[in-house]
Amino acid sequence: MMDPEVVYDKLADEYRAARLNVIYYGGRLVALQRLNTILEMVIAIGTSGSVASLALFQTNYGKVLFGAVVTISAVFGVLKPILALSKQIERVSKLWSGWNAHYYVLKAAVDSVALNHAITPDVEAIYQAAATRVKELAAIDDPKPDQKALGRIWEQVNREIPPESFPGLAA
Repeated sequence: MMDPEVVYDKLADEYRAARLNVIYYGGRLVALQRLNTILEMVIAIGTSGSVASLALFQTNYGKVLFGAVVTISAVFGVLKPILALSKQIERVSKLWSGWNAHYYVLKAAVDSVALNHAITPDVEAIYQAAATRVKELAAIDDPKPDQKALGRIWEQVNREIPPESFPGLAA
C-alpha cells in the first residue's frame, strides 16, 4: 500500500486538475458548437433561393447585400470541410465527457477520504485507475491548449476548490 498522505495529496491534485479540464473542454465544446451553428446558418441563408425573393433584396442595396451574403456563404461552404468542425466537436465532446466522468469519480473518492479520514482500498483503487484514465484522455488532448484560458480557469478552480480545503488525513 502506498503512503496514505501521498495518495491523498495526489488525489486532491488530480481532482482539481479534472475540474479544470471539465471547465476548459466544456467551454471549447460550446464555442465549437456555436461556430458550427453560425456557419450552417450563413450557408443555409446564402444558398436559399427563397431568401433572395424577400422584398429587401429587390432594392439596389438589397441586391448588393444579398451578393455579399452569397459570397460569404460560398466562402464558408468551402471553409467548413477544411475546418472539420464535426470532427473537432466529436473529439472535444469525448474529452469533456471523459474529464467529467473522471471528475465525479475523483470527487467521490475525495469525499470518502474526508468522511473516513483514511485511504480505503476502494479509494486507492480509484487513485490507481485515475492514472490510466488520464493517459487515455491525454492521447486525444489538445496539442496546444489555450494557456490564457487555462490560467483563468485555474483561478476559478482555486476559488471553487481551494487547495487548503484538503486538510490531510490527520484532521
